[in-house]
Amino acid sequence: MVLIYIRLINKLWHQPESPEVPPESTSQKPEVDTKQADNTNFRQAKNARAIRNIQEVYYLERRLFL
Repeated sequence: MVLIYIRLINKLWHQPESPEVPPESTSQKPEVDTKQADNTNFRQAKNARAIRNIQEVYYLERRLFL
């Protein structure tokens, strides 16, 4: 009879819930992320260089024809 009560109590008892904390990553950034960042920086530099070249050509042509 005591075993029935113990089983009933164990079945009804809920373990207190603690907030789950995600484990912190101890590893460094993957190599893929660094390559993507380098690629992004390269594209931004390339776009900036192209814009500068277009502006330079525009001002040189403007000076030539005025």
